[in-house]
Amino acid sequence: MKLVATDTSGTLGAVTLGDESAGDLFVEPPLPSEKRQTQFEALAFSQASPANLTLGRAFVYGRGNANVSFTWTVERQHATQTAAASFLWAHAPAVPNNCSLAVFTDDGTEHNFVSAVITEVTFLEWTNIRTRCRYSVEGAVPDAAHE
Repeated sequence: MKLVATDTSGTLGAVTLGDESAGDLFVEPPLPSEKRQTQFEALAFSQASPANLTLGRAFVYGRGNANVSFTWTVERQHATQTAAASFLWAHAPAVPNNCSLAVFTDDGTEHNFVSAVITEVTFLEWTNIRTRCRYSVEGAVPDAAHE
């Protein structure tokens, strides 16, 4: 598996956020979650409201908007303790906020997201030459042309 984020503003370029072929270990692989927005409409002569549906009946339907998010954790082994420390302090500023995202699975399939927001870059552990980092993405919009 490999994840690559490309800065949509063109300032930072592409950053690899985990690559098993380079020796990175996906401790927690990215598992997509899609939350869909709904709208509540009280039926005629009903006391229902979105906050309290127990007072009556309501019709609920999807608005067509979806928020795709996922989180993953990557453990990396660096050449030296100094290299690990340098990566620890320099990596997060190099990761773009707004980006396009490519996820390459083990079977060679590429899943593209034309727009995404990286909301978290958190280092969970630094042990000698190893670092462990958690990433989170929200608002990932799948590239329908390539899915």
